[in-house]
Amino acid sequence: MDSLPDLTRLSEQEKEALMAALWAEVQRLRACLAAFEATQQEPGKDAHNASVPPSRTPKTHVPPGPRTGTHRAASVGRAGGGRPLHPAPDNVIIAKAKSGPHGGHGVQHADQPRHAV
Repeated sequence: MDSLPDLTRLSEQEKEALMAALWAEVQRLRACLAAFEATQQEPGKDAHNASVPPSRTPKTHVPPGPRTGTHRAASVGRAGGGRPLHPAPDNVIIAKAKSGPHGGHGVQHADQPRHAV
């Protein structure tokens, strides 16, 4: 039942049946809540009482410190990522495709503009 029916149109027997159904639903939900609250009282899983690797077990004697301000550099191929280029390279390679990705037909070198350095 998604919504409460119009109680003015129900007979006394239908109202009593509705109340009995709602009471049964309340009892079922109370049992579910009690089972949930019982699981919340159990200790958490760690390497001592479950098959969890020791690296996932929180350290008990070490308080969590603030995060450091160092960030890992972005991946190569993303904007601003990768290592810096040498200011005076001694060898330059211009990579051009010989065939297209769809169908394998030839691709002209003029059709391949430079996208990045």
